[in-house]
Amino acid sequence: PAPPPAPPPAPPEDVAPPPTPTPEEEAAAFYQGKTITFVVPYTPGGGYDTYARLITPHLEEETGATVVVRNMPGGATYIALNHVYRAEPDGLTIIIADAKTATLNQMIDDPKAEGIDILTLNWLARVADEPGVTSLGTKSPFKTVDDLIAAERTIKFGATGLGSREQITESVLCEVLGLDAEVILGFPGSSDVALATMRGEIDGHACSASSMNEYVKQPELFALCHVSEARSSVLSEVPTIGELVTLTPEQLLWVQRLDSIMGAGRSIATTPGTPANRVQFLRTVLDKILNDEEFVAKAEKIERPIDYITGEEVQRYITELLGVSEEEIQAIKYVMLEKYTK
Repeated sequence: PAPPPAPPPAPPEDVAPPPTPTPEEEAAAFYQGKTITFVVPYTPGGGYDTYARLITPHLEEETGATVVVRNMPGGATYIALNHVYRAEPDGLTIIIADAKTATLNQMIDDPKAEGIDILTLNWLARVADEPGVTSLGTKSPFKTVDDLIAAERTIKFGATGLGSREQITESVLCEVLGLDAEVILGFPGSSDVALATMRGEIDGHACSASSMNEYVKQPELFALCHVSEARSSVLSEVPTIGELVTLTPEQLLWVQRLDSIMGAGRSIATTPGTPANRVQFLRTVLDKILNDEEFVAKAEKIERPIDYITGEEVQRYITELLGVSEEEIQAIKYVMLEKYTK
């Protein structure tokens, strides 16, 4: 007899479609194998460059991308800032920005800032927030604050550009001490200003505490004071201006204004219009890096302290700074940017 007919095939089991990746997973996948350009607005060897190169290998490890540091000095940091601001909004171009300079210039409607709204940048993290320290060269006749006050000629300071840390710190020092002084602009980087001080071409200069800590290792230069209400951890033996001179309320107000602007610090940002999930991915990555105990210890070992706040906090901080009164803006503009610059 013929064999019984085979039973009909079982209906195929329902095959679930592959899960839709989350926005975070999409962003993480996007960076795999890509190249991130990490823009530094100053020359190699300075503080911004050091922080960028310190972060780079960790950024590569966390993103799966190749990270290339690109130094773009000049234009009081606006060559670099313009490049990042107008880059393809894909999250592959980031900058360790001089956020205080950018904030100050936007506050006073500086022509350099035309066409850039720093509030539309996607701020990712603040890396460091350090007070400014002023130095003098050993070839200068001035050795103390009293020497500066009693100077019989115009004192010469140097800076990279208008609105730079060097320039505004030096200008506030001049205002607080009532100095006959000028700030000469146009140096390519902080290290160039330090070298001019060592050579005796100018009397002194200012920079971040961590950068100054490197410069004062040279015998031709010494730290005079912090132009801040507080000492830094890396130059804790150097007094504040208020410890050397009894400040009036008006003098103290200028120190406090400087501290407030400096708080924007060295902050990392990416191009306006970058997809939100990539912005959040980069913020999460930097949060992990900048809170990692080994990374922080490595930074402290080379005397580059980390003072991290989130990208969202940077955004709020800059928004508040840009919201001060017009009267305050005009006072800041005159003293910090016009009165002492040449």
